Amino acid sequence: MLTIRQHQAAMFAQLAVDRFIADMVAHFRAHLPGHVAALGEDGVRGAVRYGIRRARSYGIESEAGVRVFIQLMFVFGPAFDTDPKLSWASRRLAGDGDEVARIGALLAAAGEHARAARGGAP
Repeated sequence: MLTIRQHQAAMFAQLAVDRFIADMVAHFRAHLPGHVAALGEDGVRGAVRYGIRRARSYGIESEAGVRVFIQLMFVFGPAFDTDPKLSWASRRLAGDGDEVARIGALLAAAGEHARAARGGAP
């Protein structure tokens, strides 16, 4: 029988976080190269770690949910979730429902905000 000790489980969890951070850096390098150039890869890693903590503060724990949170953070700014000008974000994050419902509502609101900022163009 295989026994995984607590320190081994913690090591596996850290490896998963490190992989997630590397994946996010690669994603931003491909899709937001200007952000990566401005922050540097270490800065992007730090921002991703910050985003993980912020997402978790709202009970967002799934990889997909954290990924969406961090992507919105890179698009709308590191404090998008508390910015009074983006109150749609904090309302959706604190809203009712499970994580999937809140992330769905957050994405929908972000899309509406982006369309309105472009003057209603798709």
